[in-house]
Amino acid sequence: MKKINFIKLFIFLSLNYLFFHWFFCTPCQAVEIHEGNPEKILLVYDSLNVANGKEKDVDALQRLLTSFGVEVQSMLVDEYRAKELLNGGYSGLITMINWPDKPLKNADFLADRKVFSKKKLHIGLNMTKEEKQTFTANFHALSHRQFMLKDNQHYYQQLLDFQDQSLVAEGGEGQQFGKLVTQELTTKEYDFGLIENQQGFLPMFSHKGAIFLQSAELIGNWLGKSTPKFPILSIEGFNPMKDMQLAQQFRKQLTKLSFPYILSSTNVNLNNTLHPYKVFTNVLAAFESAGNVFLATPVVNDIKSVDNQLLTQEIEQQISLLIERNIYPVGLTIPGYWNQDEYYQNSALSIANTIILTGSSTDEIIYQKKSNHSLTFQTAFFSLPYSDLAGIEWKKNGKQSDYKFPMSTVLSFPFPDTKKQINQVIHQIKVAPIIFTRLSNNRLELQTLTQHIEFKNNRLYLNDKLVNQLDDIEEIKVKKMNTNGHFVRFFSITNFVLIATIIITLLVLSILFLIGRRNYRSKFIRERREIKK
Repeated sequence: MKKINFIKLFIFLSLNYLFFHWFFCTPCQAVEIHEGNPEKILLVYDSLNVANGKEKDVDALQRLLTSFGVEVQSMLVDEYRAKELLNGGYSGLITMINWPDKPLKNADFLADRKVFSKKKLHIGLNMTKEEKQTFTANFHALSHRQFMLKDNQHYYQQLLDFQDQSLVAEGGEGQQFGKLVTQELTTKEYDFGLIENQQGFLPMFSHKGAIFLQSAELIGNWLGKSTPKFPILSIEGFNPMKDMQLAQQFRKQLTKLSFPYILSSTNVNLNNTLHPYKVFTNVLAAFESAGNVFLATPVVNDIKSVDNQLLTQEIEQQISLLIERNIYPVGLTIPGYWNQDEYYQNSALSIANTIILTGSSTDEIIYQKKSNHSLTFQTAFFSLPYSDLAGIEWKKNGKQSDYKFPMSTVLSFPFPDTKKQINQVIHQIKVAPIIFTRLSNNRLELQTLTQHIEFKNNRLYLNDKLVNQLDDIEEIKVKKMNTNGHFVRFFSITNFVLIATIIITLLVLSILFLIGRRNYRSKFIRERREIKK
């Protein structure tokens, strides 16, 4: 009897354990998975507007959203299909007016946007009446105005270009960003940006200047992902074809500034046993001793690849070659459009958890399998060229500004090619009104099939083993090398014979000219004497 009761008690307790485990633990696990999923945003724009160079603004907005850690699905409004916004699992919508002369005519998009209940952001003109009604602010359509954009919180301002048409907001109960001050005898102030009840408004967007800074501030707050950070100094464009003597001069001057930096460099797959390659990698290792190295992705052509492994093998081979030379790239530097292409995403971007997203001109963009869908990364740095901050007046009691970007940012400078450019870049870094930080607080990983590079706590690890400090690398000078082609000797002799023939001919002609001149002169003098007689 006691044995039966014991069995019943055991079964009862087991059933209770399974019940409570299923009822309470399973939902907890689901929540954790849900929280790990990145936010997904739909970006709908009316046109790239390449004629006016506005495609750079679309690219910058895509890269900005990626740097905030959200997935982005981009599409032209004409390509939108009914219910895409409502059934696509999106947590937010951005409507970008990039060409105001082209009205939004997609009825399916307008209808879905009207009933979409989650957060929305409108950028630019052509704002509908329904969109305006979601704000308590008053909107004004202005023409032929010029504004000063001011940010009194961060102490900077910039005089904007003349605006033919503008839509500005005034008042309201929402969160306000920046001030647009008209340049007239009687000035008038308007809000640059607004957020109210998850609805956002920006009157304009640009990939540079104070407009970009203000837009990034608003978008970060609209997403709820604004985390103020100092930027990292970035030098971009180093490659094996650079003048290595100039590169050494630049490195020495850069090291004297004591600023932490990231150097982005390409590599090669061939000719890696030649002396110039050793010089290149020695210089690169010297840069790494005072900073961090990111591998810049190789140049691609417009030939459609049928093998998804070719690009993967090329990049992994380049990484292995660098490791052989005691250089450890900790991230990738890629053009932003690579993160809108399925081929590049699968072939290259999957090996790194940290990337730098750079801009691209239209003639540099070569898609293989365009997807318009961006991946997320543990850290995606937005590459902002220092030249894009030109024209901003920083007001901080004449001292260095303590401005922090709302996302992970690198302030980039091009690798100099001349002594004059070296002096210019060094001077710009010295006088930059921005405080630079270092990568020490970041954990970076780069994983290939055979190598695992990790940077954490300011230390490098290769395959989970600590990398010792690099020894001082002896500078190697490239010796002048003679080129011995198949016909070098033949053409050298031929050139010598031709030059000798020409010289001899000119000498003979000169002698004949002098003889002829003397004979003609003597004959002329003799005839004049005969005439006088």
